[in-house]
Amino acid sequence: MRIPLRDEPPVPSDPADEYPLELFADTLRASEDFQNWQPETDGIPKAYAPQDIAKAWNVSDEFVRLLFTNEPGVLRFNKTGKSSKKARSYTTIRIPKPVLLRVFKKWQKITRRAK
Repeated sequence: MRIPLRDEPPVPSDPADEYPLELFADTLRASEDFQNWQPETDGIPKAYAPQDIAKAWNVSDEFVRLLFTNEPGVLRFNKTGKSSKKARSYTTIRIPKPVLLRVFKKWQKITRRAK
């Protein structure tokens, strides 16, 4: 079992603990865009949306959310609907550039080692 790429159906909700490390490594190893990705070097601090990273690495938005679920430094913004009894809670995340680079380097090492 592997985590879907961008064009595949999304993974079930909240599966971060259900997937072994090797599944993440396999998905990133299969993404040529991840393997060839280079960070922007304009010196401007930026916080990325999961969709931006997913597009750059050619993986699904949900995969990026899973990858950054427990990463320290990720910005989380929680919002509930107008009626708190029935309203669904939403969390928007943004990944600051230093966090993105740290995670990228970590997974780059793991995917190279696991070949």
